[in-house]
Amino acid sequence: MSAASNAGSTRPFHALPAGGATRSLWISRASELLGDWAMLVALLALVYRLSGSVPIVGLFVLARVLARAVVEYWSFSRPLSFGPRALALLCAGRVPLFAALALVSTRDDLWWAAPLVLAAGALGSLSDAGRATLLPRLMPRGQVIATNTANVSVERLCFLFGPLLGALALSQWNHQAAFIVAAGLLALAAALLLLLPGSAPADGAAPPPARLPAFRERPLLITTAAALFTSAVVAVSLLVALIALATGPLDRSEAGLGALLACVGIGMFVGPLPAPKLLNRLPVPFLLAGSGASLAAGMAAVSQIEWLPGVAAILFLIGLCAITNDTTASIAVRRSTRDIDLPGAIRAMRLATIAGQITGAAAVTMLCMVWSVTSVLLVIGVFGAVAASALFIALYGRYYVNRFAERGRASA
Repeated sequence: MSAASNAGSTRPFHALPAGGATRSLWISRASELLGDWAMLVALLALVYRLSGSVPIVGLFVLARVLARAVVEYWSFSRPLSFGPRALALLCAGRVPLFAALALVSTRDDLWWAAPLVLAAGALGSLSDAGRATLLPRLMPRGQVIATNTANVSVERLCFLFGPLLGALALSQWNHQAAFIVAAGLLALAAALLLLLPGSAPADGAAPPPARLPAFRERPLLITTAAALFTSAVVAVSLLVALIALATGPLDRSEAGLGALLACVGIGMFVGPLPAPKLLNRLPVPFLLAGSGASLAAGMAAVSQIEWLPGVAAILFLIGLCAITNDTTASIAVRRSTRDIDLPGAIRAMRLATIAGQITGAAAVTMLCMVWSVTSVLLVIGVFGAVAASALFIALYGRYYVNRFAERGRASA
């Protein structure tokens, strides 16, 4: 969970100090993310073209997700703290991996491409974890909120333009060009990181490892974790399946994958909806459960529509709902958790997100072995919507029934 409460600011860099180091930091981050998204779009398109199999595409996505899960578990008790030089090495280490993927030309090459993707995913996850600790150390005191907001804005912009860059490379050239472009962007990110100060002193001692909160008597945390879990399931399920939808029912080229992902990115860029106002008017559990159910229902709808404008519109709404869900969850956790317990609560939400990513990739991979991709998305979407609604009823149904009954008696 990465969205800050004011992530929807239209001027995310306004409060940050100007200077060469700051520009290098954010351009490096944007270059890294653009390269990673362009590589991913080209990779999934290439794997599906060579194999014609959604389960094999799912295995490649699952490899990346599992690498992130391993890094997250490892850093749980050993918080990672990297300087700019170490992050530059992590970016540079992915350059030959991305470039080597340009040599993949037959289905038989996929067996050695999978370890490359796994290694690239691990290095990328380490880089993400390291940047999360580096940013607060490079920025002046009192800039935490502005820094987080700028970081979220860069991620959202790259989610929009990264897939488009991959789609452009695929449509104008080929997958080899897309991998070379991605490798070049990673090399640029590494070079820019070398322009930063060699070390950044941390403010005081390293924080102790975050402890996970007790969920048994915290229904709001359960609801928040469930909403983020559902959002992650939807996101990764679509990531695996969209290439089959683009080249199948929608009758588009492989580059259509990047365009469809960009529709989600546009929704995330436009959003989030005014979460603070919504939280003041509607119950927080209702918003979280409703957003999770809406995301799942949206995925089910995408699987049944063969009209491109309709699919693009629903993907836009999914992006809008996803970023709103993330922002609402962030606000809900901060409002309901003491400061001393906040790191553990945030860590729990991140674990719920990763669990959802693994579940989504594994479910689509296994179910597509026996069902069509449209049937799989429909089943997962309907199940997700029903499960989100059932959890809300189980946790809060009696409370709201009693509340409405009291209102009825009062009005009578």
